[in-house]
Amino acid sequence: MRWRIEQGFAQMKNEVNGRRLRVQERCYRGKVLLYLIATALRVMIRFNLEQHKALAPSSKLSIPGNSTTKLLMRMNKFKIRRGRSSESWLLDLLPKQVKQWLRVLFKSGLPPRRFS
Repeated sequence: MRWRIEQGFAQMKNEVNGRRLRVQERCYRGKVLLYLIATALRVMIRFNLEQHKALAPSSKLSIPGNSTTKLLMRMNKFKIRRGRSSESWLLDLLPKQVKQWLRVLFKSGLPPRRFS
C-alpha cells in the first residue's frame, strides 16, 4: 500500500512540474486528501473482492481487465437525471453485473430507481 501512496505523490509532483511555488497550501492538502481517499477506495474494492472469492469460490465475479480504473469507468456510464415533473430524480437501469459490483465490492444496496 505504501508504494501506491508514494506513486500518488510522484504523480502529483509531475502534475505541478515539481514546483511547490505553483501550488497553494490548501490546494496541496486537497490533492493529498484526494489521493488518500482514492487509494483507500481502491484497497477496499480489492479487499472486498478477495473476501468474496474466499467465501464463494465458485463465484464468477471479477474486475474487468483486473483494473480498478476500468471498473470505475464502466460504472461511471450510469447517470441520475431529473424527472419531467422536476420533483424527482431517475436512475438509469443498471445491468446485472453492475448491481453485483455494488452489492459485493462496495457493500452497498441498490439505490432506488426513483427518489426525491
